Amino acid sequence: MSRNSTEIQRVYINPYWDSISLGEEMSRNITDVQEELGLTEQQEPEQLWSSPRTRTLYIEDYYKEQLLSRYAMLTRPTSGLSNVVIDSFVPKLMYSTNLRLEYMREQANFPSTSVAISPWFADQFGVKQITTEQMCRILGYSLKDIKKLLTAVKARNYSISFAGYGGTGVNTIHWLTEMSKMTHTIGLFKDITIYEEESAEASNLLRFPKHPLKASPIANNRWRYDNSVPRNSHKLCLVSQDEMNILCKGKYVLHDYYLTKDSNLFRRDYNYVNRVYSDYYLPENHIIYGAPSLEARQQFSEVGSFISATHANNTCSLHLNPTQDTDIQTESYGVIQLAPFFMNQLRMAIGLLETLAVPRDWKEKNVELLDFTFTGESLLSTDRKYNFQIDSSTLLTTPEAAQEEF
Repeated sequence: MSRNSTEIQRVYINPYWDSISLGEEMSRNITDVQEELGLTEQQEPEQLWSSPRTRTLYIEDYYKEQLLSRYAMLTRPTSGLSNVVIDSFVPKLMYSTNLRLEYMREQANFPSTSVAISPWFADQFGVKQITTEQMCRILGYSLKDIKKLLTAVKARNYSISFAGYGGTGVNTIHWLTEMSKMTHTIGLFKDITIYEEESAEASNLLRFPKHPLKASPIANNRWRYDNSVPRNSHKLCLVSQDEMNILCKGKYVLHDYYLTKDSNLFRRDYNYVNRVYSDYYLPENHIIYGAPSLEARQQFSEVGSFISATHANNTCSLHLNPTQDTDIQTESYGVIQLAPFFMNQLRMAIGLLETLAVPRDWKEKNVELLDFTFTGESLLSTDRKYNFQIDSSTLLTTPEAAQEEF
């Protein structure tokens, strides 16, 4: 494998299929590996008489370690196989087959009635994708309910800034777009700004309800980015033109850095008589949404108009201007089961709409807006009974157990 920039970028954005073989041995100087994959160097004892050392890095093992530490490793069920939602079983399948597509498809052998939430998984395993309308009905919302919420929010002419474009940011924008398409609603927000600094890694892509190999990123001249970050590896590459066209009726801006109180978004006035600055404030009708660092949450909550979105195991929450140190405000996804994770993310997107649809005091602190745990049960009738096979365990799987045949 050559060491040109294109290949390095593809390690990030096309980590599994249709690009490179992750099992390929890569023998490189450790400093090169650090630069390309962001690994931490382990210092060698200084030996002036020895020649420079190289180490062998198995990219396959690197990604498998990420899968094991972040996702539940669930084995395909042997009972209740009708209409199984397969998303939660994909991490185990990837791990046990060493991320080889040809083995994954062969070993999976999912029943013909299986379905997927992720369009990526639906495409790769040849199963039907659950529609957004059916997902909303599972959560207790009809198409009419969603249309009513979207119409109410659109009328309030909010602008919104997403503090991060990771699991929560990607999912929220995706599900708001899907609900807008479902109800033929255009221009939900006046202006949209997205702040994200990081590149996407393989383990990130599993919890994004997108097909990373079929992304339609916004053209270069519509967003600014740091040339030191590989263009094709940045998370912002997953923001699609269609999403912005549907959700935004004004302007949209993507920034390749994190939102802080020092950003241009926050404003304060100077009193020339008393020679003091006012407190920070946001533009009128502007909301910040996301799951940034704890320090950033504290800063945003002091200003107001900040909705904190958090997820742990199979529970999700929304809080307005949280200032208390609580377990739910800890930045941790827990052990992710992908099917309930996607359902909870959709529920948070609906919760955002419910929050924005009614008048409220945006300066109020520590307001719980949503506390929801997805159980797999449908709250409204659906076109079939979907089988989510939720595992109650929140423990990490051992490498030996995860490697067992799917």
